[in-house]
Amino acid sequence: MAERALLDEVPRIRRARAFRLYDVAGRRFLDLWQAGGEAILGHRAARTGAALKAALDRGLAAPLPTAWQSRLFSALAARFPSYRSFRLFSTRERAIEAASRVLGGTVAAADLADPGLGTRGSGRVGLWRPFLGDEPDWPVLLPVLPFTLGGSPAAACFREALPDGVEPSDTVPGIAVIAALRGLAGLGPARSGEPFGPRDLDDCPGWERRGPYLRPLFPADAYPGVFRAFLARGVLLSPLYPGPSILPGETSDGERRLVLSLFHSIPRG
Repeated sequence: MAERALLDEVPRIRRARAFRLYDVAGRRFLDLWQAGGEAILGHRAARTGAALKAALDRGLAAPLPTAWQSRLFSALAARFPSYRSFRLFSTRERAIEAASRVLGGTVAAADLADPGLGTRGSGRVGLWRPFLGDEPDWPVLLPVLPFTLGGSPAAACFREALPDGVEPSDTVPGIAVIAALRGLAGLGPARSGEPFGPRDLDDCPGWERRGPYLRPLFPADAYPGVFRAFLARGVLLSPLYPGPSILPGETSDGERRLVLSLFHSIPRG
């Protein structure tokens, strides 16, 4: 499977900081994958390290009920005021399964609206992505939280009020819930110091940009070659077609020039 092959080509990472990854051989990569958006604030985002270390010191790595879950529900309710019920799950797959049962039918990948890709899906369930400014209106909303631990927790927001016993939340480790809370608290309406101007990629016909998100417009069979060409120059695109890949929120001048050069110069199908 092509996606599995590209995942296997992602370097084995020894250290991650901000939007840079360092592999076991000491090579540095600029991260445009960002774990599908779950590291959109960068790795080791500001003010998270101390909070997570404190959570470990309190023994909150095990899947036990904590007060932090209700605090995350409150944060989600404040961000998405038109939604009335909130649940947390250990994985996105578990959240989609719950959405399927509430909606009364299987939710497939093609049903998911993704504003980062500009896809509408079935109109019943969609992702929310930071920094796009769209007000979601689907019956079920699956936020891409900007800081998670291995994809956990995965939130599901329901427009209709669900009884407490319907699709109960998974018991998620407190440290993962704290990470998600810190990520939401770190979001603003826009990224400060955005290194890429709104028109920087306008003349790259193989790509469509929405905020910081980039979608390839060329066929899937051309994507592995583009992915490898970027990787050879030290830039990691999303290994999953069509992504999205995500422009980093901070770069050096040299990194910015490199990214723009690659998007302008590498053939795109």
